[in-house]
Amino acid sequence: MAYTMIILPLTILLFNKYVFKIKNVKETYIENINKEVELEDKKYCNRVFILVTIGLSVCLIATIYVFYCIGYIPLFKFLDSTF
Repeated sequence: MAYTMIILPLTILLFNKYVFKIKNVKETYIENINKEVELEDKKYCNRVFILVTIGLSVCLIATIYVFYCIGYIPLFKFLDSTF
């Protein structure tokens, strides 16, 4: 965790400095940290939530269907055979 807390900001600073050629990277970084967080349009957020929920449901149903067709859950069969 400490590694992430140190390396992530350094990576952002270096990436912005050398890839995006942003002048005063440190000032821009501090300005973005102190900026007030604003939520976007609630209708857009609701649409994204609905799409993600539908996608998750489809994936979950597909996974259950595959387990049903093969007749077992592979992780359980693997754990059962090792013990």
